[in-house]
Amino acid sequence: MEKGGGKRDEVRNAQAKNSRNGHPVFAKGKAGFLLRIADNGERFPCRMLRPPHLLLLLFVCLAFEASAAESSPRLLRHAREVLALTNAEAVQSIPVQVTGVVIAADSTWASKFFVQDETGGVFVSDNQQLQPKLGEIVEVKGVSGPGKFAPIIGNPHWRVIGSGPLPPAKIVSMERVASGVEDGQRVEFAGIVRTVRRGGNRLRLDLASEGHRFTAEVDHPGELTPEKLLAARIRFPAVVAASQFKANSRQLVGITLFATSGEEVSIEQPEAVDPFTTRLLPLSEIGEFRRESDPSQRLHVRGTVSFVAPGVIYLLDETGGLEVRTENVASLKPGDMIDAAGFSEVINFLPLLNDATVRSSSEPRNALRPKLAIPADLARGLHHADYVRVSGRLLERSWKPGADAAREITLVMQSEGAHFTAEFTSNLLPDEIPELAIGGVLELSGISLASASATGNFDGFHLLVPSLSEVRVLQKPSPLTRERLLVGLCVALSILLVTALWSVALIRRNLRLAAHVREKKAIMSERARLALDLHDTLQQALYGVRLQLDAAREYMPVDTSKALHHVKRAGHFVEQSDAELRRTLWKLRSAALENFDLVEALTRAARSLGDGCGLVIETQTHGKPVSLPSQVEENVLRIGQEALTNVVKHAHATRVQVTMTFVDGAMNLDIKDNGFGFEVIPAGLENNGHFGLAAMRERTTRIGGNLLIESAPKQGTRIHLEVPIGQIPEKRQLDEGAAIQEPLDVGS
Repeated sequence: MEKGGGKRDEVRNAQAKNSRNGHPVFAKGKAGFLLRIADNGERFPCRMLRPPHLLLLLFVCLAFEASAAESSPRLLRHAREVLALTNAEAVQSIPVQVTGVVIAADSTWASKFFVQDETGGVFVSDNQQLQPKLGEIVEVKGVSGPGKFAPIIGNPHWRVIGSGPLPPAKIVSMERVASGVEDGQRVEFAGIVRTVRRGGNRLRLDLASEGHRFTAEVDHPGELTPEKLLAARIRFPAVVAASQFKANSRQLVGITLFATSGEEVSIEQPEAVDPFTTRLLPLSEIGEFRRESDPSQRLHVRGTVSFVAPGVIYLLDETGGLEVRTENVASLKPGDMIDAAGFSEVINFLPLLNDATVRSSSEPRNALRPKLAIPADLARGLHHADYVRVSGRLLERSWKPGADAAREITLVMQSEGAHFTAEFTSNLLPDEIPELAIGGVLELSGISLASASATGNFDGFHLLVPSLSEVRVLQKPSPLTRERLLVGLCVALSILLVTALWSVALIRRNLRLAAHVREKKAIMSERARLALDLHDTLQQALYGVRLQLDAAREYMPVDTSKALHHVKRAGHFVEQSDAELRRTLWKLRSAALENFDLVEALTRAARSLGDGCGLVIETQTHGKPVSLPSQVEENVLRIGQEALTNVVKHAHATRVQVTMTFVDGAMNLDIKDNGFGFEVIPAGLENNGHFGLAAMRERTTRIGGNLLIESAPKQGTRIHLEVPIGQIPEKRQLDEGAAIQEPLDVGS
């Protein structure tokens, strides 16, 4: 509460110091501080605050101010602030409020315009209002936008607050104008008028200044005419606008200058003299040194039109050819004699006449006669823009759609080691033109255009052929053209592939037939061997039995002892026959290998021998069994059978242990019995009655193995066979011993 007049005076002084609505007003009192808060004119009682209370209140006020600053959006108040935005910032629609004068408002822009304040100019995009007038001062409210090139003011709303003169134009370099840095700014421009086109109440100028080309739009030209402006040096204030861009990008490729009216355009230096009244220059002198030459003065030439294309013609005279760029080509035809006046320029390291004006000459038309040229000279830049005749071999051809249903055909030629292209227009496709056969030698007449590298070195040329009539066939292509060779190669490869597949199928069939024949031969050989064995053994033994029995029958009545002797001899023959028959059956039993592997076949053979004779046979296998060649398995099986047969017949053993061991690179077979044993006879010394061991050794040698026989009387016998798996003899060596005849009786 207020107490005393002194406190009321202090409050009034505090109120006078700060009149902002909604903000606290402080005044120092004797015992503390007085606080008054005014909001929209309303008054609140003042309170006396002590220092601690004041610090707390001050902290609250500062926090309120910071929160309000963060919540309120940024406001751009000058054109320079808008132009300073990056593209990422401009798309955020930042609020803008700018006040300035309208410096450009073209009637073709609908409601768009440029506005400039004291910091610079900026473009204002479409809105729903009418377009303001040039020179009006407007207040524009909107949001930032990226624009096509530079940031703009979008979604604008404006109101006129007055009018005034346009701001003075800045003087800047043409490099800054051409780079787009001055987009939206009002600048002072000076340059030479190269071409003038009128459209309604507007002039469109092509200007050259400091090595750059610009386009200018002049509204309400007044007394300005194309005749006064052409080739004149002019100066005027204009607004710079980025107007041409690379497709689907923000990259600038063209600048347009907008002048407010013709009254602001001043002609500083008109063209000194009508160029068509000046001395005629030979075409070869364009681009050469002339002491009196003036870049702003157009040059006068005369020549015969040799080729016409959109925006360009090629002229010929007795000195050579020249490229002339002009917009007046509609009525020109090859053979016309014309005068041309234009500006001498060098583009891509080649001289030409640019922005030319052409007039028909009073001289008669000339017949065009091409010059015979060497491709190597044309590639060095000689005869540029001249009408020449060259020959070469056609390597390739292509086409693309042109104007009025025509095809633009391109030929790739080769001549004297040089390659060049030739271009012409036709209503036919290349395949429909007999003269354009790949591989043929052609003579072409056309305009030679040299091409230069980035360093200015001439490295090739191409030919502009006026029509198909300028193409002449010198030599038809060989039947062995590239396309035909390619087709022939494809056919040959196809035939070769089919032949290879057929050969593979035939080889497989022959292999199957050969295997079948070998099988048949093996069967027949085995049958013959069996027949021979039966004939030489069993039949002979039976015949011997018959003879002995006949003799016994004769002696039976007279001499019983002799008859008994012959009966015993017959029994001996029966025993021999039994041994022979058993041997033959054992040979046939190797067929078990076809149904079982070696381990299983040997196990089954051992068990069959042990049955019925009280012999216990144990079989064991160590390691992973490995499949061996059939001849090796057969010989191993024969050796095992022979060893077991000897045990049954001669050893009188009660137990036999058969062990097969497979280790890296070898197969081991061990047959050990507890029989009588015997004295081991060295190899090669066996008697004629006991060849079993010799047969086992021979089979072992045949398969490249080692055979160890260990035995002694009353200590049993051990047969150890080792066969190296990786060193098995060839099949031919195995087959050589396939017909070994083993003896009937096998000794221990």
